[in-house]
Formats: sequence, structure tokens, C-alpha cells
Amino acid sequence: MVDLFNMRSITVQYHGAWMMSGAKLGEVYYRIAEKSKIHSYPAGVCPAVGVGSHLSGGGYGNLMSKYGFSVDNIVDAVVVDASGDGLDREREGGIFSELSEEVVELVLFHGKLD
Repeated sequence: MVDLFNMRSITVQYHGAWMMSGAKLGEVYYRIAEKSKIHSYPAGVCPAVGVGSHLSGGGYGNLMSKYGFSVDNIVDAVVVDASGDGLDREREGGIFSELSEEVVELVLFHGKLD
């Protein structure tokens, strides 16, 4: 079991947002609203659910009919394997299609804001 409570950083920029797995959906919505009045993220309606848990289930939410599941909006991630190495799309290539059993937890997510 991995405790994600302290992994809650959220960085919002115009072209996207980096979210750590322990961030709560309510925190993500709040940080996006601080930066933009026109952008959002298609995720669930329960503000207490963690991003990592929500996305591991696909990311069902109210904006799904227009923007797809939350996981459909992930464009990059950093994954930490069992040995503690950070893996990303640039270095690992097909990391999204072939996640091995060694993967412990998705650490950072990048969601499109537009």
C-alpha cells in the first residue's frame, strides 16, 4: 500500500495541469478555477476522491459525454516502478499501453484544460 496523502501538488498552466495522485478532485477544480474562468477538467463530482483513485477507475464524470473519461485527457505521466525509478513517456515510449506489474503508482498526471 502506498500512502498518497502528501503527494497533493497541483500546478495549473494555460496549456494543462500537473496533478499528483494524492490530490483530491475538489482541490484540482479549485486550483483550475483560480487560474481560469473558462477551463475545467472532466472528472467526478465527489470532491474528496483522490485523483489517483479516480483515474485508476477510468474517471467517470459529468463532462464525460462531451470530453470523454478523465483518463482520455491524460497526455503525459510520470510512473514510479518498484525500484523507485521514474518512468515517463519520452524515455519509455509505450509506457501507457504496456504498464508492467512493477509499476507502483501513477505520480503525476497532465490533464488538458481546453
